[in-house]
Amino acid sequence: MQTTDFMGMNNFVWWFGVVENRMDPLELGRCQVRCFGWHTEDINQIPIEELPWAQPVVPYGVKSVQPPSEGTMVFGFFADGKEALYPIILGTVPGIPQELRESNQGFTDPYTDAEKNSSQFPRKVKQALTPINNRGVQVTDANAKRYPGMVNLNEPTLSRLARPLRNETATGFFIGIVPSSIANTTIDIQRKNRVANVKSASPDKYKWNEPFPSYAAKYPFNNVTETESGHAFEMDDTQGFERVQLSHRVGSTLEFMSEGDVKLKSMRNRYDISMGNKYEYINGKRDETVQSDMYLRVNGKLVIQCNGLQIASAGDIDMKGQNVRITGVNKLNLYGAEVGISGVKTSIVGATEFNAFGGTQCRMSSGSLLSLSATIVKTSALSTFTEAIMINTQGIHNLFSPLPAPPDYTKPSKPSKSSRAKVATPVLNPVSAYSSRKPKTDRYGRQEQLKTELDPKEAKAQTAAIEATKNTTVTATDSVLKDVVVPTTTFSFSSTIDANTGAISSVTEFTDVTVNLDSSNPVQTGSTTTQTSTISPAPDSSTQKSSGTISTPLTVPDYSTSNTVVRG
Repeated sequence: MQTTDFMGMNNFVWWFGVVENRMDPLELGRCQVRCFGWHTEDINQIPIEELPWAQPVVPYGVKSVQPPSEGTMVFGFFADGKEALYPIILGTVPGIPQELRESNQGFTDPYTDAEKNSSQFPRKVKQALTPINNRGVQVTDANAKRYPGMVNLNEPTLSRLARPLRNETATGFFIGIVPSSIANTTIDIQRKNRVANVKSASPDKYKWNEPFPSYAAKYPFNNVTETESGHAFEMDDTQGFERVQLSHRVGSTLEFMSEGDVKLKSMRNRYDISMGNKYEYINGKRDETVQSDMYLRVNGKLVIQCNGLQIASAGDIDMKGQNVRITGVNKLNLYGAEVGISGVKTSIVGATEFNAFGGTQCRMSSGSLLSLSATIVKTSALSTFTEAIMINTQGIHNLFSPLPAPPDYTKPSKPSKSSRAKVATPVLNPVSAYSSRKPKTDRYGRQEQLKTELDPKEAKAQTAAIEATKNTTVTATDSVLKDVVVPTTTFSFSSTIDANTGAISSVTEFTDVTVNLDSSNPVQTGSTTTQTSTISPAPDSSTQKSSGTISTPLTVPDYSTSNTVVRG
């Protein structure tokens, strides 16, 4: 005969109880529950370890179970009926705790606060702040407490995030959340650590702020899952404040805001790793501010395309590469208090024009060879000096000076009416080896380019003049100086010609002077500058037969502050 007394056919027995232990040795999510009416309140009569393990019921497809904490009220049924040895948990029962029972009594959390703190029980966040100039949040944990704890007495056991206290006007207009109603929640931590007044690198120099959490939940529209330590997952359907947020207990969060904005915030370090390609599209601008250093390493090629590029640094800027090319399609400018370009081999090429300008000085120098070549080479400055052991110039030579042409001293100057002395000024233009009628070739095999021809009589006269002034010094007298109306600078030119080698050594002294009409003190001398140079040509020995010294102080009117001196 078939019996009808088996599981499912016998009497259905259900129960209410309180979880007293969730540390399942089998790790199946089971709990030891003290059931009202079935178990005594006195834990000495029925100790916790003798309570049956209650099996949880989970939704289909769920592979993990989070058992309720000690002190949580649950309900279910006994699968074995009145035997009451095989309880099944169907769910938890929320409520409003009125008192916290002693831990040595039944139907409550059996742990003391000290036992909770000494064990690895979850802890809420007491305080999480981000101090100035500190990287990362500093977290202070609260002490672990018995559940429901003194803080949660006389309030619902539902998460505070699901039932905040809202400030509303008489007409129901929302004006904010009462801060105390969400104290120590992840939303409270996010509000206290909001970043504001971030400086932008934009030319507008504006500042931007982190958006406030768009939290404005209204019961019962915020679906919240909150853990014991404070992690929270919210899907809020509050009208006008619809949002989704996944937040960490210390404030790190991913939030989808009510108008579609997305905020991702890390309260400490952040790592983005993609094992494949990564694509980003921004239909607007991008603004980044890095408070400390930034390093970018690309193991492949880095290509930047933009409509304008500005790089500014308060410190040094270093660029290094195997080959560095900077190209300006229209114009390339380099500015700086000092601009240096150096290299083993340095080339500066202008396809149509190249200009080198120094506001005060412009120098080009070489340890061995300096070459300037062009169809036309033009040098101009207030003062131009060219110095070298040997200078080789080829082409048509034009030397321009804003000074007027000096007077012709090859003829005796006329003395002033106030002076009876007569001064014979010597010839200043000795016969040059390159003044022959035909081009000659020097010892290096180079053919002279200057083809200036002198009249034979004039050349003979200049040679005779040099012979006449050999080893003599001729000095101008007062009568010469008084012929000048406003002299400001004098120079003395001394030239020694070697008859054997044809070398010409010259010494020029530039002296700032003041000329008075008083013949007793005609000249007052100021600062003096001396310039020395030597020319070693390969002259024709037949045309250079004498040597001597010519020293003649000359006074030049100050028609301009510009002058040109060519030495070499």
